[in-house]
Amino acid sequence: MDRFNSYVFTKCSTSARAPQRQQPRTMNDTLADAVNNDTSPLEWRAAFNSTPANDSALPDLDYDELGMGVKIGSSILLVVLIAGGTFGNCLIIGAVYATPSLRSVSNIFIVNLAVADLMVSSVVDTFNIVGVIDQNFLRDHPVVCELVGFVCVTSCICSLMSVSNIGINRLLFVVKPHWHASVYTVPKTLMIVAAMWVYSFLFDLPLLLGWGQHSYDIKTMGCTYDRTHTFSYTLFLVIAGIALPLVVVVGCYSKIFYHVHQSKVRVAVHLANPKGNMNNNLNYEEIRLIKTLLAVCVAFYVCWLPYAVVVLADFNDHWPRAVHFLAIVMAHGSSSINCLVYGFMNKKFKTAFRKLLGMKTQPNRAGSKKKDTLPLPLALPSIKEDPGVSPSFSGQHSTNNSRML
Repeated sequence: MDRFNSYVFTKCSTSARAPQRQQPRTMNDTLADAVNNDTSPLEWRAAFNSTPANDSALPDLDYDELGMGVKIGSSILLVVLIAGGTFGNCLIIGAVYATPSLRSVSNIFIVNLAVADLMVSSVVDTFNIVGVIDQNFLRDHPVVCELVGFVCVTSCICSLMSVSNIGINRLLFVVKPHWHASVYTVPKTLMIVAAMWVYSFLFDLPLLLGWGQHSYDIKTMGCTYDRTHTFSYTLFLVIAGIALPLVVVVGCYSKIFYHVHQSKVRVAVHLANPKGNMNNNLNYEEIRLIKTLLAVCVAFYVCWLPYAVVVLADFNDHWPRAVHFLAIVMAHGSSSINCLVYGFMNKKFKTAFRKLLGMKTQPNRAGSKKKDTLPLPLALPSIKEDPGVSPSFSGQHSTNNSRML
C-alpha cells in the first residue's frame, strides 16, 4: 500500500512538472511582458517594429528618408520657382506703382493676381523646401504647418479666381464695352477683389471646422490640405476651385477670339465696298491675339489639370512620391508663370520693367506697321457696335479702362 501511494505521488509530481503546450504569442503579449520587464530589449524593439495585420492606414516608412540627390534636385526646382515667382510678381507690382499709365482699373486684377502668386512663391514654396530638407520640422511644429496650409489654399484659390475675373473683364471689354464701363469702376472693382479674398477664405474655412484638415503631406513634402482625409472636400476643391476657373477661362477667351475673328470678317466685307475708308491691320492683330490667348489657356491647363487628376485618381495614396511632387510643383509653378503671361507679353509692361530696372527702353521704329493694339490680356481695342455700320477696331480704349487710379 505504501508502495502504491509512493507511485501515485511520483506520477502526479511528474505530470505537474511536465511542460504545457504554449499558445502563440501576440504583439500585445510581447509588449505586456516588456512593460513587466519579462523580455529583453531586443524583443521589445521587434514588437514595436512589427507590422499589424491591417496596416493600410500606416504611412510607408520608406518615405521618411530621402536620398541626398532627391533633396538637392527637389530643392533646386523649388528655388527656381521661388526666385522666378518672387522677382516677376514684385516687378509687376512695382511697375504698376511706378508707372502712372499702368494704373488702370483693369490692372487692379493683375496686381491682385501678382499679390496672390507672390504669397505662394515666397511663403508656401519656401516652407516646401524646409519640408524637403527636414521633414520632421513641419511635423513637430503643427501650428506652423497649419498657417502654411491656410496660406497655400487661400492664395491658390484667389490666384485662380483672379485669372477667371481677368478673363471675364476682357470679355466684357471686347463684347459688351458699355457693360464694362458701368461694371468696372474703381469702387466696384475693389469690391470684386475683396469678394475674391473672402471667397478664398471661405473655401479654406471647412478645413478649420473639421471638413478635412491641414497637414504635412509626406509625398509632396509640404503643408497643404489633407488630400486623403475627406474625399468629398477633395472633390469640392477640384470642381469649385480648379475646374470652374478652367472652364471660365477657356469660355471667355474662346468667345473673345470668335468675336474678334467675326469682326475681322465684317471689316473685310466693309473694305470691299469702294466707299469704305477703314484701315485693315487685323492680320497681325489676330496673330497676336491667338498667341496670347493660347499662352493663357495652355499655361493654365498645363499647371493645374495634372494636379486635379492626381488628387482625384489617387485618393487612396498609392501612386509614387514623384508623381505627387511634380503635380504640386506644376500647380504652384503657375504662380511663377502668370507674371510672364500677364506681364512680359505686354509691351507697356515690358517698357515699365525696363525703366524700373534702369535699362534703356527700345524706341519705336519709324514707319513700323506693328502697332501695339492688342496687348492682351490687359487691353484690347474697343469694338464699337453700330446698327448701321460694320464693327471696327478703333485702337482706342474705353473711357473706363483708361481711367487712372
